[in-house]
Amino acid sequence: MSALRQAMVLSLSFLVLLSIGGALFEDFLTKELQTEIDTELKQEFAGLSRELTTLGQVPDDFASGGLPLNDETAYGFLRSDGTVMGPVKIEVFAADGLRTLQDEEIFPEDVQQSIMEALEKAFDTESDDESDVVELPFDGEFDTLWRAYVGPALDGQLVVFSPTVGGLVAELSTVILIALVLISIPTMAVGVVFGLRAQRRLDRIGQGYERIADGDLTVRLAPKVVKDDLDLLTQRIDGATERLQTTLRQMSEFSANIAHDLRTPLTRLRIHLDQANEANDLAAHLNSSISQTDNIIAIFDAIQRIARLKTGERRAKFKALDLGNVASQVHDIYEAVAEDEGRTLICNVSNPVIVDGDINLLIQLLSNLIENAIRHTEVGATITLSVRGRWLSVSDDGPGIPEEECEKVLEPLYRLDHSRNTPGAGLGLSLVKVIADLHEANMTLSKADTNQQKGLLVKIEFRNPSSTLASPGAVSD
Repeated sequence: MSALRQAMVLSLSFLVLLSIGGALFEDFLTKELQTEIDTELKQEFAGLSRELTTLGQVPDDFASGGLPLNDETAYGFLRSDGTVMGPVKIEVFAADGLRTLQDEEIFPEDVQQSIMEALEKAFDTESDDESDVVELPFDGEFDTLWRAYVGPALDGQLVVFSPTVGGLVAELSTVILIALVLISIPTMAVGVVFGLRAQRRLDRIGQGYERIADGDLTVRLAPKVVKDDLDLLTQRIDGATERLQTTLRQMSEFSANIAHDLRTPLTRLRIHLDQANEANDLAAHLNSSISQTDNIIAIFDAIQRIARLKTGERRAKFKALDLGNVASQVHDIYEAVAEDEGRTLICNVSNPVIVDGDINLLIQLLSNLIENAIRHTEVGATITLSVRGRWLSVSDDGPGIPEEECEKVLEPLYRLDHSRNTPGAGLGLSLVKVIADLHEANMTLSKADTNQQKGLLVKIEFRNPSSTLASPGAVSD
């Protein structure tokens, strides 16, 4: 369950980072508090040193309080004759400056014993005599570590000391630990909830994939409302499934169409061959057989050519071409052909562009469109070949193509004549579409005359022309 694992990993990572942050914060706070204590000790030392200097002597009752319990800062003094004033050992004065000392390093044994007895009284909650309770300056925490500052004062050595931040840090560590425990429970719970939710969505996608793999291409996975990247993923899957469904449908129709188109010439070929031995005019049967065979070969050649063009290999041979010149060449070739068929072919060129393409393929594209227009229009019809900037178009005033059939007629072997009794194999527009795609051009089919709802207009837009010609002007034939 990858989604659940990921959610748990993220939750644990959050907790680990939070723990590291807590540890860093504790370390920072400890250093800051220790720095503050050291500063206060130095200030206290400086104040006492000035006071003793002003007095010119050390009072006999200096540091006579004995136990460092009622003040946060305590002190002691070492006279020049070796006498220690205050509850400290003489070893404390061995070195000047700031030091961290254990309680046994700073206090004599009798003082330590007195401190412990005082602490017992302070924490004795059953004592009825409140006068016996000693108020502690350390918030109920007694730490065995002390911070001391030693230096010369008057004619001796002065020491100022106070508890370190150990007790406070211990309390802070406990608070951080409790906070981590309290935070970890909802964090893990939220991680599990979101992980299971994401896992259910992934399982649904996986089950949908299995149905698609089993052949059910009607499956759609995307929700109506897209909320996140998983929904976008399902949208893409649905798009791929829909395209696959369309491709399979086209392949099925293509197979049926090619079978139908080949069945007729093959049947006729078989009849001619069967009757050849008994026919008086053997040459006529042979010619008909050859004609049917040529029909079959032409269909396969067209299909094979479409397949080769779809590979894009011809794109390597593209050269810069003037769309106006291509249109003019095709017009020169087919003007007489259209006239012989009783149609009129007109060519209009205005501001043509330079495109990268294959001139033979573009001529083939226009030839197919013009021949298609001649085949499907009545005598007297007008066919217009136009170039407008990056647009290339062929239009006629024939019956046109129904709007719902415009996409289908671009599929190989698809024909509007579903009985397939009219000449042709339904490959002309398919080849045009493949050539347009090879040139990265958009191809659209629509009504040539939208008011009369008649005629066919095929427009091809070259999306990435090399450049625009210097406006040679409009040419009309």
